Amino acid sequence: MINISDEIRMAQRDKPNLTPLMFQSWRDMLFLHWVFPEAEIKKFIPPNLSVDLYNGQAFVGLIPFNVADLKPNFLGNIFPSISFSELNMRTYVFDERGVPGIWFFSLDASDWLSVQAAKIGYHLPYYHSKFQICTDFSTDEVIYNCQRETLRPTSFTYSVKERIGEAEKGTLEFFLLERYVLFTSYKDKCYEARVSHKPYIMHTVDLKSYDDNVFGWNDVNKPNDKPHHIIFSKGVDAEIYKLTEIKKI
Repeated sequence: MINISDEIRMAQRDKPNLTPLMFQSWRDMLFLHWVFPEAEIKKFIPPNLSVDLYNGQAFVGLIPFNVADLKPNFLGNIFPSISFSELNMRTYVFDERGVPGIWFFSLDASDWLSVQAAKIGYHLPYYHSKFQICTDFSTDEVIYNCQRETLRPTSFTYSVKERIGEAEKGTLEFFLLERYVLFTSYKDKCYEARVSHKPYIMHTVDLKSYDDNVFGWNDVNKPNDKPHHIIFSKGVDAEIYKLTEIKKI
């Protein structure tokens, strides 16, 4: 069993000595997390990845948010940036080197071109889906709806509350939010892509209503209880780096 120390997790924040492939801003991020059976998660990840645990517990998260100002680095200012809505379902893993990161069950997005580019360029399980997001300014409630194809839609209603600040090393918040590597697989090979951004600034959030239909979309058993952890961030500006194959140890 690989022991991933707090120092190793902190080191993932270091900016890679690489040229970013693209830039994008992640905005208005709601993080919902459930404690989930490790054995269930193992069914969905490749054998050279292991489930990352916090105090012996595995987690699955739903993160509805908005992507703004997506722009490939190599295009410069030739084309305007792209903005769209996204909802991802993810869990937390580490590879044979002990590098912690994210594994995605799915990523739903409203922009067709971005979906196709991510599927081809990063081998990620993206779906082109419909979104409707609105704010009730009388209550400051955000209503976030997503529907994939003809499946039952999913919805989140929440209001943002007090500012907390950055997650501290060793906390559950750090474990869930401060992730700087994504993993994916294609044709029995495992790949990684680094991301770089400032630490998330967290806010408390009042979750008025939600549903967990996304689990069913991905043929994952639905959780039996409410989210174990809920937090919000106004977002970060991110740099995304190229996908590289992870050589087997």
